[in-house]
Amino acid sequence: MDKGMVMSEPTIEDVAAKMIEIRDARAKLKEAFEAADAVWKARWEKGEAWLLNKLNTDGSQGYNTHVATITKTSRMTASAADWGAFAQWIRDTGEVDLLEHRISSKNLKEYLEVENAALPPGVALRTELSVSIRRK
Repeated sequence: MDKGMVMSEPTIEDVAAKMIEIRDARAKLKEAFEAADAVWKARWEKGEAWLLNKLNTDGSQGYNTHVATITKTSRMTASAADWGAFAQWIRDTGEVDLLEHRISSKNLKEYLEVENAALPPGVALRTELSVSIRRK
């Protein structure tokens, strides 16, 4: 590059166009990855199903081979079939530790706007600024 050459400041349109190009390229890469990964995921799930069937058939909790240790595990997940009943039970028993420590940002924002209220005690609020770019 010529040392005497001065680069001009990019325009908003130039930067926006480049960002749309970047977003499109990332979307294509993500789509290609997800398509390829779906094949590997299906193979993994088939292997998992085979091993679980083998463990169950053998009445075993695990295997130890030269290449891997295979262990049958279980994971419990819970969801509320009736939030009202569960919330009442939490109030009645005080078992708040059964709840995740997370605040719904969407609902808090709505509460603050509708009630024109102050931030509830113990809540830390952080606002993140970003840029939204929409294709025309």
